[in-house]
Amino acid sequence: MRKTLLSVCLGSVLLLSACSQEATETSSPPDDPRAIEWCESFKRMENSTHSVESGQASADARDVSLSPEQRTAAATRYKELLGMPVNESADAECTGPVWDRFYEETKVRASSIAAAPTTTVSPEQAQYTQYAAALTAAGITFRPGAGLGSGAFSSDQSICKSMRDGTLDAYNLAGREQVAAQTDNGRRIVTMVPILCPDQQPLIDEALSGNAVMKRFIDGKYIVGEGYNPSGPRLVAPGTYSTGPVSDCYWERADSQGNIIDNNMVSISQSITVTIEETDGAFTSNRCGPWNLVD
Repeated sequence: MRKTLLSVCLGSVLLLSACSQEATETSSPPDDPRAIEWCESFKRMENSTHSVESGQASADARDVSLSPEQRTAAATRYKELLGMPVNESADAECTGPVWDRFYEETKVRASSIAAAPTTTVSPEQAQYTQYAAALTAAGITFRPGAGLGSGAFSSDQSICKSMRDGTLDAYNLAGREQVAAQTDNGRRIVTMVPILCPDQQPLIDEALSGNAVMKRFIDGKYIVGEGYNPSGPRLVAPGTYSTGPVSDCYWERADSQGNIIDNNMVSISQSITVTIEETDGAFTSNRCGPWNLVD
């Protein structure tokens, strides 16, 4: 312990000596508004150094393992230190070469910290933060992070993409994605759209209205009617639809009793267009591919 304290003191003495050689008769006035705060730190440092060196000199003066000459020198140094000011007065000024060195080095360190680059947040990360906060506030369960899977950020980004390119319309949002039923999946989509794809809000409004119209449908059997029927047969709205190219496509229009109004078996064609009338009762499509509303 004695050797450690002695090393600290010797370092302080060397610093005082080096600063004394560089000192001018007067110290430059501080040019930084934080100088008062730094001065208080300097005083505490000086007091600490003074106390350490004084304690070490006192211990050496009593250490019988040292020679008489070493103990005498330590006692002399201890008396010198007792006579030195320790900057305990609140009115003490921070002046002199040691303060000048301390002030300049502290100012350089403060400037380096201020100039350090700050961490930037990417637009996607900022968007995810807003997304996660909104879902959490709404009490909606979701998979955190940008991983793949139902409820994940990237999955909802894909939903936005499908809404924009037309492959996911209001009808399928209301039914397949359960927006109309407002399940957890549907509530999540309603909550995330204003954040991830606010330009698609009209589709959400249509899906929630109860009057979403099927603008695209695949093969199957449908009842002709408006809106979405979650618990019964799938509905297809009256209108003109087209598909193609096709191969071995069969389509059929029927009345409410199942009687065939019109049908066709197409071996191969670039495109097919069929009009489903309001008076029709049902429509069947087999191997015709997706139909798209054109009128």
